[in-house]
This record gives sequence, structure tokens and C-alpha cells, in this order.
Amino acid sequence: MRVVLSGEGKPIPTVAIPDPSSDENLPTQAFLLNHGVPFLKTPFVDQGYTHVEIWCVGAVGGKGGNTPWNQRDSEGTMGGAGGGGGLHRILTSLANLPNSCPVVVGVAGSNGTDNDGISVATPGGNGGVSSFNGTTCRASGGGGGAPGPGGFSPGGNGGAGGSGDRTSAGGGATGGANGTWNGVIGYGGSGGKGGSYFTNPDGDPRPNPAPDISYEAGEAGHGSYSFEDTSVYGSRQSRSAYPNPWNPPNNGLILPGTGGGARISTLMAYGSRAPSFNPNGAVFIRVMQIV
Repeated sequence: MRVVLSGEGKPIPTVAIPDPSSDENLPTQAFLLNHGVPFLKTPFVDQGYTHVEIWCVGAVGGKGGNTPWNQRDSEGTMGGAGGGGGLHRILTSLANLPNSCPVVVGVAGSNGTDNDGISVATPGGNGGVSSFNGTTCRASGGGGGAPGPGGFSPGGNGGAGGSGDRTSAGGGATGGANGTWNGVIGYGGSGGKGGSYFTNPDGDPRPNPAPDISYEAGEAGHGSYSFEDTSVYGSRQSRSAYPNPWNPPNNGLILPGTGGGARISTLMAYGSRAPSFNPNGAVFIRVMQIV
């Protein structure tokens, strides 16, 4: 049997798996599983496989909506960014699993809607949980960011990072902090706090003359970070300038970045909107023979 792996999102080089019958020692087989397609263990047990290593990464949360000041596109408070997905990794015997194991792959949370002068800004959606066989392996998605509150104030708070061995969104880092990793459970990084910018328009209620004011967006946190094991570290998305042709103070860094998720391998990165990361979650397994 020959299996070729590929995945959605960023391209992943194909990996050719040798025919198990070509070696008396069964080679490890690796699969990125699809949402809603159960894993069937019997074919592997029949070949002599004994154990499976399972990785689950939750999806990233969405950004909160913006609230413009006086409905000006270039002024207002920005919504906070979503938290990164959590991570869970376990090794278990195939004998401990049912023949058919359901697979759930989390989907990135949607961004909240902006205040349009009629409806208020809304929070970002929570990232979805990823799981293998229910509670066997699971990782929650990051929380959605809070909307920009409006007024002459900083923007909305960032969402909490997700957590390994958890289904409800969040449970990881908060307040722009990094998520941690202990070899089994990883916490997603917190989303950054939104920034804001206001000019000195006609009718400004502040004492005259009032200066332009700006609050920089807060930095997001990295996901599943550990000094002892950086193999699964998920980098955060950087904050950025608002895409308008104006030049506020502090370089206009008022858009926050999402929190970091986690890496399953160098080329397989999920649960964040950082460059090279897929914002959705993932379920990945390695089937092996341990004698």
C-alpha cells in the first residue's frame, strides 16, 4: 500500500509511505485526518500496528468589530484579535480505542461586524475545537476578540488562547501573554488588544486645541511556548497599521495580531493567522508498532 498525504491551506509537501510488507518492522504511517471522516483502526491492527500518537490543534478566534468615532473610517477603536488554538498530544494503544473513532477539525472563528452607525460592533467568533474520538484527544479553539468600545479609549481586549484537553473555547493565555507547553498540553497565545486613533475634528468636546491621540494595539502572545521544547512553538501574528492613506502617530499600529497556535511539524502549522499558519485546527496521527 502506498499513501500520499496533503492538506488544506498552505501547501504541504507530499510524503510517500512505503509498503508495510516490504519490511519486517512496520514503518510508522502518518495521516492528516479530515473533518467528519472517522479513523478505522482494524486495518492497522490486522497488519500488526499497536499504538497511535495523536495531535489535535484548535482553530484561531476571530477579531472583534471596530467602532468608528463619529462614523469616520480613519478614526475609532479597533476590536481585539482572537486567541490562538490550543494543542493536545497523546500516545495510546490501539487496543484502547473503538474500531471507529470520530474526527472533528475546528474552523477559524469569524470576525465580528463593525459598528455602522445603526448596529453596534460585535465580538469575534470563537475558534472551533478539534478532537479525535471525543475526549481521547482534544484541543479548544481560541476565544474571539472583544469589539472596540468606542469613545476616546483604547480598543477591545484580545481573546484568550485555546487549551489542550478542553472543548470550550479559551482556557489558555490572556492579556497578550504567551501560551505554555508541557509536552502533553499546550495553551494558545492570547490575541492582542485593539488600538485606536482620533484626529481633532470640528466639534471635538475635549479642551481646545486638542492634539491627535493614538493608542497602539497590544502585542499578541505566542502559542505552546517552552524554552525546553520549541518544536511545537506557534508564533504570533504581528500587529499592523490601519490600511488607510493617513499617517497617525506611533506608525499607526492600531490593528492587533492574533495569538499563536502550534506546529505539528516544521511545515504543518495551525490555529493562528501568523504567516505560514493555517487558521483552522488540525487532527494528525502517527500509527506505529511498538514491540
